[in-house]
Amino acid sequence: MTSSARGALVIAGLLWAGAPARAEPAADLAGCPTFDRAALNRAISTELGPDRADGRVVVVTCPDAVTAHLRVAPAPAAGPLARSLDLGDVPGDLRVRLIALAVAELLAAASLVEEAASPPGPPAGVDPRPRRPGGDVRDPTAMRDVDPTVAASPRRPAAGSTPGLQAAVPPGRAEVLAASTPPRSTLLARRAEPERVGFAPRAGVRVFWATPVPLLDLGVELVRGPWSVGAAVALGQADDVLGQASLRVGAVTAGATLACTGGRTLHACLGPRLSVGVAAVSATPAPALGMLVAGASASHAYAELAGQLALGRQAGPITLLLAGELGWAEGLIATAEDRDLAHLAGLVGTVSAGARWR
Repeated sequence: MTSSARGALVIAGLLWAGAPARAEPAADLAGCPTFDRAALNRAISTELGPDRADGRVVVVTCPDAVTAHLRVAPAPAAGPLARSLDLGDVPGDLRVRLIALAVAELLAAASLVEEAASPPGPPAGVDPRPRRPGGDVRDPTAMRDVDPTVAASPRRPAAGSTPGLQAAVPPGRAEVLAASTPPRSTLLARRAEPERVGFAPRAGVRVFWATPVPLLDLGVELVRGPWSVGAAVALGQADDVLGQASLRVGAVTAGATLACTGGRTLHACLGPRLSVGVAAVSATPAPALGMLVAGASASHAYAELAGQLALGRQAGPITLLLAGELGWAEGLIATAEDRDLAHLAGLVGTVSAGARWR
């Protein structure tokens, strides 16, 4: 191998060894679909700079377009470290910058908390002077009263002090000189409570397209971040010449918020919803036909997948909601002789109003 080839290999090896390792992400943005993740990561990298000592991350969740919850993971040994941001009064182009600043501040606070909680360093070194035989290092000079008119002789440097630096006792004073350690500064950091679960009741009208019989729709949900779970029931009645049928749908629900837009005055969020439960029909014959027509009851499994558009207006801890859903359901079709009495299946739409407390 020629000398030029060897030189090229050496340079290539140095370049490879000097290449910086790929930085680990400083924030977990999976729970914040409202904002552009690439823009957030760029802003966070700009605030943190090239040096990042530990592997902690800040988990960011955005339950709506004007709120961001941040917490440090793993939490410092002293306790959880988190904060919440209200972005309602912040212009849209500055919200990403504000979240990036909050991420950098939390990571810096976590490092300072760990430093403040670390055990103290080793004790000061022993006196370097040789010990006398027998191991007694006490000063054999007899104790005496101090004459205020005579200046005390300079004291010997304390164990572990810098050679050549001595502290003298001023005339007329008999005090002990001791090195004092300045108090460690106390870190003041905001410790927010863990992200709380919101409570969201609602009421509205549900209509199945095939037989447009309005059903009263009632529901309640527990909301945390972009996720929600709850329960719902729909009640109605269909009339026929042969009698009446009571319509019921009961289901557990689950939903997610995929995207939000807007500000404090009004914001809109979009996401899917899944409902799984039971659809039931109970028929009652008309009084005049009680001896000729027999009533019956039937039930069937019910499943519905829908998309939801929710408009919200925040008022302190309460967010007023107006939501519309459109989806497809698989359930039960009730008939009277050869006629369809009511469809609890097919295309279904719901309009509801409610509120969310957090």
